[in-house]
Amino acid sequence: MSHASLAARYRPQTFAEVTGQETVKAILSRAAAEDKVAPAYLLSGTRGVGKTTIARIFAKALNCVHAPTGEPCNQCEQCRRITMGNHVDVVEIDGASNRGIDDARRLREAIAYAPMEGRYKVFIIDEAHMLTRESFNALLKTLEEPPPRATFILATTEAHKFPITIVSRCQHFIFKAIPEAELVAHLTRVLNKEGIPFEENAVRLLARRAAGSVRDSMSLLGQTLALGGDHLTEASTRSVLGLAGQELYERLLNALKAQDCLAVAALTQELLERGALDVVQANLGWSGGFTECRRIAALSLAYDKLFTPHTFFSSVRPGPRPPPRSTCRTRKSSACWTSRRSSIPRISMPHGKWCSKASGRCSPALSRPPRWNCCS
Repeated sequence: MSHASLAARYRPQTFAEVTGQETVKAILSRAAAEDKVAPAYLLSGTRGVGKTTIARIFAKALNCVHAPTGEPCNQCEQCRRITMGNHVDVVEIDGASNRGIDDARRLREAIAYAPMEGRYKVFIIDEAHMLTRESFNALLKTLEEPPPRATFILATTEAHKFPITIVSRCQHFIFKAIPEAELVAHLTRVLNKEGIPFEENAVRLLARRAAGSVRDSMSLLGQTLALGGDHLTEASTRSVLGLAGQELYERLLNALKAQDCLAVAALTQELLERGALDVVQANLGWSGGFTECRRIAALSLAYDKLFTPHTFFSSVRPGPRPPPRSTCRTRKSSACWTSRRSSIPRISMPHGKWCSKASGRCSPALSRPPRWNCCS
């Protein structure tokens, strides 16, 4: 059995089958059921969280023969043709290869015609952030006031690249990363449908490495199953992902605690040979414990270095005294100001600001010491 197309074979075909994104599913399903479709939608989020999938399901719900409906039937001719990608009224465009001003003009000409077979003309632009500024400007009027029975769905992973004039004309939905527990449940359902025995720790490792992406989890699952074998094991998963065993990280932490340099060097070499000495992989291999301990130790060392009194004052140097002024602010003799001023110890900070040792406060806005009121 080939596992190369697990992500395509198990792509959701209804809103209920989509993992996560409950708010987005509820809003779009209700819009299709009540036939209240916005002129344009902007779907943004990280990779593999269901943006294009939900756009296709929404297009099927709008053009299903049972419409208006909240879920497509996937049995009628309209739904099947949209699933196969050859529906004349549902156009899916790759924004990376159709990003010029001429492509935007052709799109404006195509949207002017009424739907030929379905109820709505749906234009899905994937990776829409790749469009040029001229293309965005050409679509401004079309996005704001499209013809009846037409809508745009823009999918992107980099919403910050969109002009604000485009974002203001769309209903913007931000897709969240899928929690690890939901990824584990999704992978478990796929393995049960495939009839492959598995270990729970192996599935958990795959879900953790996917980092909230359903597509990444399916790709990693197919990569692990490509090794062969009757079932999915934790050992084979660690081998494919390049993860060391949990006991190896425990030995490394014990060696660090005992200050055994030879043991630390040997364990580090073993981690390098296994390909597991990486910040992300260390986090996966020991559930983040080793990484957190290292971060806490670094912060502790930095705190001791910065806030130890003798270390702090050894880094400062005496600064030159300012020239005495001729008269006091209250028109008394300059000797009054000089005697009072000289009794205050001064230091020049490394950052170029002046500081009084008595008060411990700096004056950031002055390039010379502040004037002191000698008669206060």
